[in-house]
Amino acid sequence: MLAAECLPGTAVIVRAADDFYKYIDGWRGVISDRPSQAGGIWINCPSPSTPEQQIGPLLEFLVPPDQLERYEETHQV
Repeated sequence: MLAAECLPGTAVIVRAADDFYKYIDGWRGVISDRPSQAGGIWINCPSPSTPEQQIGPLLEFLVPPDQLERYEETHQV
């Protein structure tokens, strides 16, 4: 995605292009804020862990826009 297309509320899927984001490749989330000063996009993803291991209801990641792909117009997590 282009940074200009990354609007809050847009549903995305992570498409890791390098090893740094490999562990969240394929995760779905929602853009939570506009691009950061560093150029990354904040996304919220549901925690994939079991209730006993769950860190919280949502996990936040700062991901480069070129490693995000839109998967539907809007989505609420």
